[in-house]
Amino acid sequence: MGSVTKFIFLALCLFTALFIFYFYVVLFYASVVKAFGANHNLTLDHYRIIFTEGLPAIKDTLIIAVSGMLIGGLYGVLVGYLTAKKKFLSRQLMEIIAMVNYFLPGTIVGIAFLIAFNNLSLALTGTAIIIILCNVSRYWAYGTRSTIAILQQIDPSIEEASASLGASSSVTFRRITVPLILPGLFAERGIVFIRSMTAISATIFLVSLSC
Repeated sequence: MGSVTKFIFLALCLFTALFIFYFYVVLFYASVVKAFGANHNLTLDHYRIIFTEGLPAIKDTLIIAVSGMLIGGLYGVLVGYLTAKKKFLSRQLMEIIAMVNYFLPGTIVGIAFLIAFNNLSLALTGTAIIIILCNVSRYWAYGTRSTIAILQQIDPSIEEASASLGASSSVTFRRITVPLILPGLFAERGIVFIRSMTAISATIFLVSLSC
């Protein structure tokens, strides 16, 4: 029975991998024809446009994604650390608030940022700043949950030993906690970077008025 179960799961994983690979093949094919579904003559014009006219857009996207990754990752670590390690009255409320934008659809978040930052006193619509702020508020949840999950696996006695030897909380965090959670932080920041690179729904609302 065990070998049968292994075969079933292996077949399922193989089918899933092939299914995903199929979409990548279709995507590549669509990139080397003039108009997928209408004109299937081979061409490299799409790649030429990307690496000529599209370079400014690629540069802007990378700047926004890297900025969102750094700021969102840092904020997520701080919120996750406070939620997991510190005891205060609004600890759970802070965690819930940090997760709200992640649960909401991107269109709702985009409209909310459009309303909040589209007035004379604070007009940020159409700028890179509002897109970065939107991405940070949406995707810092990855850092928060990742940090909480990692910290919950660390034995509290390690940090207690550091404190008993006279180290302050900041020194303990910098020299004990951060090295322990570093692998998870790199993975989390990679996710934030990818999501910031591919975010569309909220971004459409934030730049459409200036186009």
